[in-house]
Parts: sequence; C-alpha cells; structure tokens
Amino acid sequence: MNWGRAKTILIILFLLIDVLLLGFLFVVKNGANYINEETARDTTAVLNAHNIKVKKEQIPLRRVDKKILYFENLAATPEKAAELFFGENYKASVENNCKVYSNMEESVTIEKSTILYENNRKISPCNSFEQIKKAVLFDLKKFGFNEDEIILKSGDIKNGVCYVQLMQKYEGIEVNGTEMIIEADNLGIIKMHGRLFDLKRVENTYEKLPDVTSLLVNMIYNPDYNGLEIKDIKAVYYIPSQYIDGAEVCAYPVHAVTGDKNEQYILEEY
Repeated sequence: MNWGRAKTILIILFLLIDVLLLGFLFVVKNGANYINEETARDTTAVLNAHNIKVKKEQIPLRRVDKKILYFENLAATPEKAAELFFGENYKASVENNCKVYSNMEESVTIEKSTILYENNRKISPCNSFEQIKKAVLFDLKKFGFNEDEIILKSGDIKNGVCYVQLMQKYEGIEVNGTEMIIEADNLGIIKMHGRLFDLKRVENTYEKLPDVTSLLVNMIYNPDYNGLEIKDIKAVYYIPSQYIDGAEVCAYPVHAVTGDKNEQYILEEY
C-alpha cells in the first residue's frame, strides 16, 4: 500500500472538511446577523391585515449588536461642563439657585440636570440651515463635539434665527434622550439648551437585538397601534426617562417605530 499517497488523500479530505465547517459556520453566523426576507414579507402581511400599514422595505434586515453605553451627565459636574465651553478661563457665580459660568459675552447656566449655553453678541440674521451649518459645526467642534458623533436636524427660522436639534449618536445610531436645542445665526451658535452627556465606556454583550419582526407582530395585540401608518423602523439607543436625570446614565439599544405624524414608539422585549 502506498502510504504516502494515502496520507496525501487524508490531508486533502481533512482540508475539505475544514472548508465545509467554515462554510457552515459562516452560514449560521450570517443567518444570525440577518433576517430572512420571507419573514419580513410575512410580517408585513400580518401587520397590514390588522390595520397597521407598513412596507416590507421598511423592515431592517440586518440585526444590531447589543451594546450598552454608559454616560456621565455633565450637569452633575458643572466645572467640567464649564471647561468644555471655556477651557480654564471663566468666572463662577450663583444666580437664582443656579450655577453660572461666564467668559466675556458667553455664559453657561446649570439648572438641575440641564445646561444652557448663551452667547450675548448681536444677532447676524440667516435665511436657511445650510447657510449656518458650517458655522454651527465649527462651534460644536470647539465645544468638544465630533461631527461623526452627532446628528443635526434642521428646524424653523424665526426672526433670522435658525432652530436646530442636536442629538448624539454612537456608530451611526441615535441616542434618544441626548437632544439639545440650538439657536444659531450666520456667525454660529447663540444658544444651546438641553442635557449634555459624555460617553465614558461601552459594554459589548456579544448578543444581538431581538428579531424586530417578532416585536412588530406583537403590535397587533395593542389597540393603540390600530390604524397606525409606519413611516420608519430603526434601532436607537434609549435612556429610560426615570433615570435620565441621574449623574450617570446608561443607554441600551431598542427598536423604534415612527408613525406618519412623527410620533415614536419604543418596541421592547418583555
């Protein structure tokens, strides 16, 4: 018997088995990362049959990693918030039981869990969000915000002032509860008000969010959703309202449904 040839055949067989196992693992992992299109189609049919209007294309097929974000609420550390806006050059005082930090025309007021930044210069009227976007981003960068970690949503313009909503994001996903309202003109930010959070650490659970199709189907058992026309379905990070004013908060990923009137519903697994 030619043992050299037999050894070669065995090696080739083992390599083929390894390739088959790797292929099997890839299929299993890929299946865990994505929702089957047929499942999305069946989910759409069930929802529409129960008077919840949705299109198959609106159902995200890629499943999201379940990561937990831990934030520090900067209103709980006022000096740190002041340094974010002014560096080390500021004066501190107390007005109406609120801590106030100022530098020339600018001031930061800490009231409970919110922060108000104001620039008391003369207003330079603007006509559109696009006109002031570059100046706003410049100011935000100066205040420690990275452009790839925030979302800016344009709003109304009143008396030459543009009202913009700022929201923090992580890996492209919005963090609900981190909204701040910005008032800006041609020269940049005039006012900025809301909760300001600093991301301290991220915990990877090595799990995936629950299959969104199962959460969507559960909507048919809630009469509040009857007649809802779904505009958008996406994953968001969510800070529960009962904890949002804490010195330290955590945000966890959930699926959110937005209706045609821009109302948002959080779909959680119970």
